[in-house]
Amino acid sequence: MYPPMGQGERHIMRGGGSGDIKGDSMALTLQERKKALDELEKLVLQEQQLHSQIIPLMAKEDYATYVGYVHSYDKKFRIARFQKYICNCIDRLINGELLNEQGIPYEGICLSQPAQTGKSRCITETLPSYYLGKFPYDHVIEVSYGDDLANRFGRRNIEKINEFGKQLFGIEISPDKKAADEFELAKTKGGMLSRGIGAAITGSPSDLTIIDDPYKNRQDADSPSYKQFVINEWLNTIRTRASAKCKYIVVHTRWNEDDLIGYLLDNEPDKWFEIRFPLEAEEYEEVTGRQPGDALLVEAGKDNEWLKNFKTSFINDPTGGGERAWNALMQQRPSSLEGNMIKREYWQKYDLTLEMQKQGFFPVKIQSWDCALKDTSDPVAGQVWGKSGANYYLIDHKGGRMDIVQTMKGIEDFAKKHPDATAKLIEDKANGPAAIRMLQNKVHGMIPINPGTKSKAERVNTVLPLWIARNVFIPKRIEKEPGVFVHCDWSEAIIEQCAAFKPDKKVQRDDEVDAASQALNWLMYLQAALPSAPEKYDSFLQGPKQENPFECQLDQSYINYGM
Repeated sequence: MYPPMGQGERHIMRGGGSGDIKGDSMALTLQERKKALDELEKLVLQEQQLHSQIIPLMAKEDYATYVGYVHSYDKKFRIARFQKYICNCIDRLINGELLNEQGIPYEGICLSQPAQTGKSRCITETLPSYYLGKFPYDHVIEVSYGDDLANRFGRRNIEKINEFGKQLFGIEISPDKKAADEFELAKTKGGMLSRGIGAAITGSPSDLTIIDDPYKNRQDADSPSYKQFVINEWLNTIRTRASAKCKYIVVHTRWNEDDLIGYLLDNEPDKWFEIRFPLEAEEYEEVTGRQPGDALLVEAGKDNEWLKNFKTSFINDPTGGGERAWNALMQQRPSSLEGNMIKREYWQKYDLTLEMQKQGFFPVKIQSWDCALKDTSDPVAGQVWGKSGANYYLIDHKGGRMDIVQTMKGIEDFAKKHPDATAKLIEDKANGPAAIRMLQNKVHGMIPINPGTKSKAERVNTVLPLWIARNVFIPKRIEKEPGVFVHCDWSEAIIEQCAAFKPDKKVQRDDEVDAASQALNWLMYLQAALPSAPEKYDSFLQGPKQENPFECQLDQSYINYGM
């Protein structure tokens, strides 16, 4: 197939003339085209040759380029923007250029990112070969949860040195010591030691120590004895094998606040640079350009649509761990197994029946809203609470990222759905004042709540006894039509956020915590007699024995309360 006819051909055809002239001109034009294509091919070839010469030179000095270069055999691999950022931070760390607020070089990096997002490929399988190329007399120690994984990391670095070491850095593996668990470089005696955690670490002091996945699974991460074992190994074994200039990289998926990364950040915050990348962006990320809700690894085809489907299936998987597993494993926002201030067991579960959803069932009913920062679509929490006797019931919920318009619509929707929720408590901060100002003549009961000088933790502490006394209830199931109950799809997320809440914690979501503590602080001073219920719904009052919708033991003193 020939290329489309160009300007020269059209000009000849318009000019007319004999067939021979036209044919000669056409032949001349095709020859010119062939020459131009040949010249273009030469330029492309020269560019490729120049590129092949420049990239190795760059790979010697730039770790991100090195990662791409040594994985160029994998046509599916494209280094992601967040991975480039991590690589740049590593370059600055090993060159002593990654500084804390006091201008002192960090000792190490704590990196938490989700599983299957390339953390081992970009770090533990590759970094030692790059580091030893730049510092061939140095020593690297790598520690993982087991010898097999550690040996695999050692083997991957041997492969890269064998293929690229001599070309880029002039280094080779010593024929006398080339095992996966321990190898040396020829002539320099620099090298790498790979061990499972708890194994003996001997030999020369480490100049670069990498700890990759010290926890094999959730069982290890949740085990108090194993968690302490990891901390002890760090203190008594790994750190004692460091040289004076040693740099550290600790990388693992977060399961608990008191894991190794949590321990290091809590106890030595000025020595550790934290890098955290959740699978789903929770705020705007300057280094990646991600907006809230964006997926982390679009370069591998895991785009926002994939993320939406994966998140739904993961959270709803009964064997996957639900919200806690998602927040820890995928979002890198771990919480302790039992919870922090508001422990998971403090929440009482109940069935929200149709009768309980009727207007006037609860003697006192309110809305409570924690709004987003101004001019943002940060997470917003809107809750509807009812009080009956000494107990407090979360009845309805709206949450997610909302701007001011969406927040106002949520308040109006709740006002229509729950007209007996007279008071609408709006935190007098962020978008709250604007919402009050624009709705106060449309929706009655708009009440600004000024927390004053009290911190979030102080506000929670005020009402924490209500949780501890098991007076706070959250729906387990919701009755949609007579006798038909469905699982409450928002309750677990609220329980998890409350369980993860911890004063002075650097990374946490607390919109649901704020809305709940605001509601309870208001309700606990209001009297609310127990409602009178029809016989078919009087299982928690006197009457025919029915299934107890609150899933707790109700003694006679409770039943008679307010009667």
